[in-house]
Amino acid sequence: MAQVNQDISTPIDKEITLGGITYIMKGTVTGTASITLTPKTTTPPTPPDPNQPPKPDSFGTIKDGAAWSKNPGAATTWKIVPMKDDPKKFKIIAADGLNVIADLTSEAEAKALIEYFKVNVFPPKGNDGSTPVDPDQPPQPPVVDGLEFPFKTTGKTVEMSQRGPTERNYASGKPSDWTIEKNAKQIGFPNVQAVFTIEVPKEWEHDDNLSVKIGGTHMGTGWFDNGISVYEGQTCLGYEPDHPETHLCEVKGKKYGDIRGKTVSICSTYFQAENKTEFWVNIGGVTQGWEKACEGTNVGGFNPKAGNETEVQLRIDGFKEKDQPPKITKFVVNEIQK
Repeated sequence: MAQVNQDISTPIDKEITLGGITYIMKGTVTGTASITLTPKTTTPPTPPDPNQPPKPDSFGTIKDGAAWSKNPGAATTWKIVPMKDDPKKFKIIAADGLNVIADLTSEAEAKALIEYFKVNVFPPKGNDGSTPVDPDQPPQPPVVDGLEFPFKTTGKTVEMSQRGPTERNYASGKPSDWTIEKNAKQIGFPNVQAVFTIEVPKEWEHDDNLSVKIGGTHMGTGWFDNGISVYEGQTCLGYEPDHPETHLCEVKGKKYGDIRGKTVSICSTYFQAENKTEFWVNIGGVTQGWEKACEGTNVGGFNPKAGNETEVQLRIDGFKEKDQPPKITKFVVNEIQK
């Protein structure tokens, strides 16, 4: 600190540089004043964290149909594929094939984004400060008007959200699909049935299943994957121990023929203590009410052991038009009375 004596009649509040050092000079007196010079201090910049990937200049186009996961480290499962409508560009897809980020100019740009989101929250705040909207629609209460069940219930149910219709892509490179889902989480019922009534369109892009995942969790314990094929009506029990690894049709059940253009009710059940799962169908003009198509205990030697917070998902892929999806008219996940 230095002291300077001078005649002054005006206030002083400014910076001066002496000997290469910048000082803040202050004083507001008349006549002879004692002015204080205080060296100006600055906070040195924080050195970059060698373990933190640099923030990208652009986040590309974050898709409304993105398979966003709240699970830390979700980016470790992401894949890079060429864009269908412009193969010179790239996009990032999640483990279940749904779009995450599109319109990337290079594979290197996509890799850098994956590395960034391995340690940072996704989705990010946009450049305009907005946050993209989660593609799941708000949870809805069950729609059960006139719907019968294979088993008596305790009256306890859970809400379900819906994702889609949206596009599903595959890291394997097989053609993209239109897809729609119904999801229920944190169920907590030891014995549960998931029941859906679906108006199946007459025209389809390719054969696939009306699939019900049940008995565990999607990105955690794994779950059973039961369903009925659209073209042949083949019923099956399968399991998915670690997404996207899937073992379909470990147990084959009855076959009901082509279900295109029909209204089909399906039900998948899970009994936790026995590790038992079943698949039921009710097809007007084909079955006499509910009919058990197949059942299995310890299917494929798999047991999700998910405890009291299991999940259910109805997933339908392969329909022809995005704006003409299968219509899910009734749905409920409820506790079985035993």
